[in-house]
Amino acid sequence: MITFSLSKESISYKETWNINIDLFKPRIIELINTYFNLFSLNTRWYSQLLNPSNFPADPTDKRIHVHLVIFYFNFDFHKFNLEKLIENISDMPPETTHFVCLDIFGRIRKILPLKKDLYFLQELYGANIKADFGMISSDKLGVVNVSTLGWYNLCLQHLQVDYLGFRFREDKSNIFSKNGNEDNINIAVVGGSFAASVNSLPGEAFTDYLEKALNSSNNQSRKVKVWNFAQGSVIQSISLSYLI
Repeated sequence: MITFSLSKESISYKETWNINIDLFKPRIIELINTYFNLFSLNTRWYSQLLNPSNFPADPTDKRIHVHLVIFYFNFDFHKFNLEKLIENISDMPPETTHFVCLDIFGRIRKILPLKKDLYFLQELYGANIKADFGMISSDKLGVVNVSTLGWYNLCLQHLQVDYLGFRFREDKSNIFSKNGNEDNINIAVVGGSFAASVNSLPGEAFTDYLEKALNSSNNQSRKVKVWNFAQGSVIQSISLSYLI
């Protein structure tokens, strides 16, 4: 089970960009509300490929408390001692198990576990994650080399992808389902980060808008499904080989 809190404090640094922070706050608030709805299971997304497809996964009896803090600077976390920085956060609840850093765009940039052998991403994605997916099991983000499959981009900064790095959908649709897909016009989109819309939530990618536009056409007699199998920072042939 995941509980959560948002720090009333933020962390700025002397090298903060010369920007108007207020311009970014609406998006940050929108993303934080999305995360909170996911953690509380008020919102669920669905994998295009995996079964079970629902995200977050059904909660376990583990008690995880996530404390979110916004960092207002152009940071490279390798340059900062996060353990030292969070000592200055006075409103972190004592039950906190994970300190989660958000950047000025509301993206999750670093997850710092405070308790040994208790993993936030594993709770979100399901306790049955294979050992090969070590980055999820250890609360790390980035590109991972999965044994026998190759490189996959686990760009989880918006929690918008499954553990193979493919985008979630808002609706419970799976390309391998035989329930109706054979009657659809199915369009598969592949490509890099632009096609993957890596900074977009489910429902915000260009493929989501494309699907809605095609289905709203008066000339369309069959339902159109647009499946987004693009990923950023990986060799697309590897992803396609896995799908095949």
